Amino acid sequence: MKSESPTADAVELLLLAGLVALEAAAVLLVSLVALALAAAGWRPSASPARSLPPPPALHPLALVAEELLELPAAALRPMAGVRSKRLPKRELVALVACC
Repeated sequence: MKSESPTADAVELLLLAGLVALEAAAVLLVSLVALALAAAGWRPSASPARSLPPPPALHPLALVAEELLELPAAALRPMAGVRSKRLPKRELVALVACC
C-alpha cells in the first residue's frame, strides 16, 4: 500500500520545476553579465609583475662540465666509477657531473 498522497507527487514536480527554472535564470543572468562586459570591452586588470631574479646565463654544472672536458678520459673513468673504455668522453663527463 502506498503511504503518500497523490498531491505529494505534484508538489515534488513543482519543486523540481522551480529548481530548474531557478538554475536557468542563474545561467541566463551570468551569460548576460558576460555579454555586457564583452560589449563594453572590459578586461581584467593584469596581475602585478613579480620580481623574480633573472635566470642564470649558464647552468652551474655547465661550468663544471667544461672543466671536466679538458681532462683525459683515463682520468674521468675512476671519477665516474666506470672501467669500460667504450664510453664516450661526453658520457663520462655527464656521469661525473651528475653524481
